Amino acid sequence: MNMTDVKTIFRKLKITSSYVKELQSLILFW
Repeated sequence: MNMTDVKTIFRKLKITSSYVKELQSLILFW
């Protein structure tokens, strides 16, 4: 596992977490 793999995983994690936050705010807004 090299550094580029780690960076890619972290990027995906960031995208996923931000997506979840958007979903939560939408649900709360309802």
